[in-house]
Amino acid sequence: MSRTETILITGAGGWLGSLLGPAIASLEPEKCFKFILADVHEPKHPADLTSEDEVERLFQTEMGRPDAVFAMHGPIRYVYVSATAVYGQPLPEVVLPMTACFPFGAYGTAKFMCEQLVTEYSRKGWIDGISVRPPTVVVRPGPPSRASSAFVSGIIREPLHGQQAICPVGSGMDDTETLKGTRVWVASSGITVRNIARAMKVDTSNMNAHSRAVELPGFTISLFEQIEALRQVAGHEAVSRIRFEPDETCRRLVTSWPASFDNSYALSMGFEVDTEGFIGCIMEYKAQYVA
Repeated sequence: MSRTETILITGAGGWLGSLLGPAIASLEPEKCFKFILADVHEPKHPADLTSEDEVERLFQTEMGRPDAVFAMHGPIRYVYVSATAVYGQPLPEVVLPMTACFPFGAYGTAKFMCEQLVTEYSRKGWIDGISVRPPTVVVRPGPPSRASSAFVSGIIREPLHGQQAICPVGSGMDDTETLKGTRVWVASSGITVRNIARAMKVDTSNMNAHSRAVELPGFTISLFEQIEALRQVAGHEAVSRIRFEPDETCRRLVTSWPASFDNSYALSMGFEVDTEGFIGCIMEYKAQYVA
């Protein structure tokens, strides 16, 4: 009988964090897992990671020392969930694994700093770390958030529930130049969660020496293509629920994001990519969250 693996997931109260445990277990159904779930919010087990005593308490549970650690907010296998915000302009048409990171903004800078620590601590042999950068996840469940990328899911999610959605890019469906020219790098929630779970087992020995970071696979789609996919799945009435309120600041920010990546490095490590396109992303969400 294989031994039980103990997994610590910080940020377990978040959306991705809450799905990670089942995803890990589904990859190895014959194995037994124990999960230490921690977060700063009730009703999950609260943990202040700025407190030395609280951090120590995470590693002194009745289930013993974790075999892997997932950092969802921010030798043992340590999986850090980063973001594509580590990149900044100018960027090549297709971002490669060797493309340098010059983050623009506090969020991307903080993510990149943590990536550097994961790389350095792995070099020293203190951890066996890997940083994964998920694409924009669509369709993300839950109420609209304040994140700049929230509308990418919102213009699909809200119409599917019979609600109005705001699109801050473009003046209307007839503004095809703007909608077709605004492209985003996306992946479904199912693929994203499975890839984060898969990071626990990938071979890190052949990763680039200068970085333990990998961009998780995704695909490029324009806002126009997104809306047309919604039309195919839910009809014209759903599309009519999208209200365009142009926000130039948001448009500039969205168009500054990297929109295309080379998936070959991540795929060679065993990560997977969506094969059903954006319609598959919508259908996945609809099956799980739309009555």
